Amino acid sequence: MRWIDTMAKQDREGNILNNLFSNESFFNSDKSNLLRYLFVLILVGVFLMLIGNFFDSKQRNRSNSSPQQNHKQQSELNSSVEERLESRLEEVLSQVAGVGSVSVNITLETGPKYIYARDDEDSTKKIMENDKSGGARETEQQQKRSQIVVLNQGGTSKAVIKKKVQPQIRGVLVVAEGASNSRIKANLIAAVKVGLGVESYKIKVLAKER
Repeated sequence: MRWIDTMAKQDREGNILNNLFSNESFFNSDKSNLLRYLFVLILVGVFLMLIGNFFDSKQRNRSNSSPQQNHKQQSELNSSVEERLESRLEEVLSQVAGVGSVSVNITLETGPKYIYARDDEDSTKKIMENDKSGGARETEQQQKRSQIVVLNQGGTSKAVIKKKVQPQIRGVLVVAEGASNSRIKANLIAAVKVGLGVESYKIKVLAKER
C-alpha cells in the first residue's frame, strides 16, 4: 500500500509539472510571450535612459569646465607675456645713466591676439523656377564659405597667422634707485613711453630705497 501511495504521489507531481510546462502554461502562452517582450523593452528603455544621462552629465561637466580652462590658459599666457616684457624693460632701463638697480612690474589689459589667415570662397548659383501660370523666373543663391588656412609641418597641423595684435598694457610700475632725481625720473618715464608705446599717465616711477 505504501508503494502504491508513493507511485500515486509521483504521478500527481508529474502531472503538475507537465501542466506547468505545457502549451497552456504561463511561460509558453501568447500572453506570457507578450509580457516577456514588454519586460525586455522596459529593460532596454531603462538602459538607454541610463546611458543617455551618463553622456549628458559628462557633456555638462565638459562644457562647465571649458570656460574655466580657457580662462586659466589665458591667464597663464598673460603672465608669461608680462614676465618677458618686464625682463626686457629692466635690462634696458638699467643701462640708463644714474638709474642703478631697477625693478619693473607690468599689468596687461588684454593679452596678445592672433588674426589667422582665412580661405574665403563666394559662389553664386542661378536657379530657374516655373510658376503655376507657366511663367519662369530666375533666382540667385549665394553661398559663402570661410575656413582657417592650416599648414601641415612635420606631421602636425598649424594655423597660418596673418597678424599679431600686441597686448594692451594697463599700467607700468618702475622702482629705481636713481628715481629720486627728477631728471632721471623723467628719462625713465620717456624710456618706458617709447619702449612700450603707452601713455605717460599709465607709468608710475618710484625711488627705490638704498
